Amino acid sequence: MNLYHEDSVPEPIIVQAALYACRRINNLPLAMRVLEMVKTKCDDRQDIYDYIVQELKPTLDDLGLKTVEEYGLEQVLD
Repeated sequence: MNLYHEDSVPEPIIVQAALYACRRINNLPLAMRVLEMVKTKCDDRQDIYDYIVQELKPTLDDLGLKTVEEYGLEQVLD
């Protein structure tokens, strides 16, 4: 919740730490919410979102996660 209430887009390293924390507590829905939050915070700045996804790709692969688009969640966000 703290990340969401900030006025800025979180750095990829912070999102990475949040995703690993979700994995430690074995909470896939929370990990999905973190990824949705990043997409929402980027709003119409697709370049920033693409950069964050690019930086998180090794982490997502390591955790066996997909992006918001790969899960089809962007339809829910619109």
